Amino acid sequence: MSVRKLLFFGLLILSSCSVSKKRFTPSPAVCVPEGTSLADMVTAANITSRDFDIIKADIEVFSNGSGRRLLGSVKHRKPGEYLISLRHRTGIEAARIFINSDTIMVNDRIYRNLYIGSNDWLIKKYGIGTMLIPVVFGDYLAAMSDAVTLSDCRSGVSEIQGYIGDRELWYYIDCNTAKVSSVTVSDISGRNPVKLSFGSFKRSGNYYYPGKISIVDMTGSNRISIEIASVEFRDSGKIEFIPGNNYEKIILK
Repeated sequence: MSVRKLLFFGLLILSSCSVSKKRFTPSPAVCVPEGTSLADMVTAANITSRDFDIIKADIEVFSNGSGRRLLGSVKHRKPGEYLISLRHRTGIEAARIFINSDTIMVNDRIYRNLYIGSNDWLIKKYGIGTMLIPVVFGDYLAAMSDAVTLSDCRSGVSEIQGYIGDRELWYYIDCNTAKVSSVTVSDISGRNPVKLSFGSFKRSGNYYYPGKISIVDMTGSNRISIEIASVEFRDSGKIEFIPGNNYEKIILK
């Protein structure tokens, strides 16, 4: 697997889970206070609105009929910095990835290369900019333009369509839990869709989030399954990314 593919898969690792093993049982439909929309309640519960560390994630990547298992960890710092580590099952680190609003840097530990890219490169190469990364956590993007509620808790699900740049998003929100159950991201004409589904919800204190995430390329045979072993919510120091010593620098463009 190339480092560029590892970068793409790294962006999809950002998920959430509690340190508690207790499975969350959905409660009756939430009561939306007067003057507050369901979208407002979902936004208020976004996990990227706080710092957290995902200690261990089990990742299975299926592509063109073959599968591969990886281990991952993630550090997130507000308002949008990420440090991702991808390891082989043996524990050897394959890549360390730093992402903020305009920069992507990848230490390729195997071949001793330092890859440097921009948000524009990420959009051009994979159709997903850094602004969309919270979607992988099951977060709701309140910054969507032209957001329209197509069904308001019909059959217990609210469906909302909107746009981030040239990406179209279709959110499905569980009205019982005020959490995103799935979201489909495509280009502005609805082509090349990727569907993200969230399940096995867990809780830690007042926080609810998916313990399992499925990401499916609906135009091909690629999919990613993620399970999180542990996570810690805490106010932590600044993320530090140290470029590999004497690594060859490669500009992604």
